[in-house]
Amino acid sequence: MLKYIAFRLAGFVVPRIPQRIGYALMGALAWVISLLPLAANRAVMANLRQVLRAERAEASDQEVRRLARAALRNNIINYYELFLLPHISLEEIHQRVTIHGWENLHRAQAAARGLILTTAHFGNFNLAGQIASYYRVPVTVVAEDLEPPRFYEYVTSLRAIHGLKFVPVGQSLRPIVRALRANEAVGLAADRDASGGGEWLPFFGRLARIPVGPVKLALRTGAPILPCFVVREANHHCQGYIEEPIFLTPSGDFQRDVREGTQRILALLERYIRAYPDQWLAFQPVWDNTGPPTT
Repeated sequence: MLKYIAFRLAGFVVPRIPQRIGYALMGALAWVISLLPLAANRAVMANLRQVLRAERAEASDQEVRRLARAALRNNIINYYELFLLPHISLEEIHQRVTIHGWENLHRAQAAARGLILTTAHFGNFNLAGQIASYYRVPVTVVAEDLEPPRFYEYVTSLRAIHGLKFVPVGQSLRPIVRALRANEAVGLAADRDASGGGEWLPFFGRLARIPVGPVKLALRTGAPILPCFVVREANHHCQGYIEEPIFLTPSGDFQRDVREGTQRILALLERYIRAYPDQWLAFQPVWDNTGPPTT
């Protein structure tokens, strides 16, 4: 309840602060929070340490702290911009985000089976979804549930202000299937197993529980998977990248197809996270130290 009240207060105050001052305040807030002994700070440092160790044997604590602080700053600015969404026009959002790879979107749309947009908690994901509304691409986002329900409803109301639709994780698949049948897009995160139904797969050199929902949905509906990433730049402009669509053909071995399809997505995630580690906003543990259950 306290988080809900804090968000409602921020939603009232933030739009009344000049943006130049607001962005500076968010940077200062991130620096202060980075000094606190919070579980989220420990988690992001552990996740980034694993990313760096996958590239080399050791990563200095100083480097990990620097990247973690930058990731925290990017995350807080994302929340700041979330409260600005009702006050930013689609035209302004379009001016803030430059998209590369529209031909890949058109290629996926030509299949007329809908689109499964996959991304990570990466870069400026709040504005990423809004840009689809500018180009009149209907998107239904499968969102992590938040407690209490009023908190979920308020956050999704901000994100839906320009036309996005939201479905909580674990609810009926009917709205998702209906959107795909209408050749619309469905958005799913590929780096956080919010539903608990993921698979243990290698990710940056260690087994992690990875969500497989995008691949299962693609195999069952025939919809192509379209990986997308939005990279925040220093001036708060963003570069959006639409990767080539992934068309999956069932082999008859569903579990193998799920694992292989998910590993193709993971390869793209690793590529972007390696290039921009401070843009991966992973504030929950990704690698469970206990590892997968033994049988």
